[in-house]
Amino acid sequence: SACSQTCGMAVKTRRRTCGNPKPAHGGRVCVGPDRAEIYCSHLPPCPAPKQPPIDGGWGPYGDFGECSAVCGGGFRIRRRKCDNPVPQNGGMDCSGCHFDYEVCNTQPCPDVRKAGTWTPWLTVANGTMASGGYVEKRFRFTCKAPIADSALLKITPKEEVRVCQPDGSCQRSVDPNALAPGLAGGEEGEDGWSEWSSWSPCS
Repeated sequence: SACSQTCGMAVKTRRRTCGNPKPAHGGRVCVGPDRAEIYCSHLPPCPAPKQPPIDGGWGPYGDFGECSAVCGGGFRIRRRKCDNPVPQNGGMDCSGCHFDYEVCNTQPCPDVRKAGTWTPWLTVANGTMASGGYVEKRFRFTCKAPIADSALLKITPKEEVRVCQPDGSCQRSVDPNALAPGLAGGEEGEDGWSEWSSWSPCS
């Protein structure tokens, strides 16, 4: 006969009958089997049976990571994997997001302040006094900003004024406006500041 299947382990059979001649008049029946089998060795392997599709399922979330900000409000993320089970045999992937987040460190940020050093003393334009003395100024700048937002940086200038005599001795003035009447170059009460000079090199 033909092979019992077209792949893998198959057999083919053949049969014979005890009729050449048939037993008669008390004669003995034929000795041996009436059927023989042989393996079909030339067939290809059978393909693996098709497995049913298995849809994916979410595993548990991991721990939250570090917050993106130390103050002023940030966020932190935790993740999960589609491995409980992993999609197989054409099954569907997990629906939804593989990560989750929450707001953290919402407390207000403290301000950061940093004051620069004083600039060198600079002679004021038209600052010569009738007595031969002269006026000098120096400046210092203070920066202030919240930690979380450098765009809110504020710079505050501060200035000091001093009057120097021809002998080189100098005395600071508490009120810079009080110096104006004493400057040379005009009648008392008419003197005033000129335009600012160019910026000095950075200290």
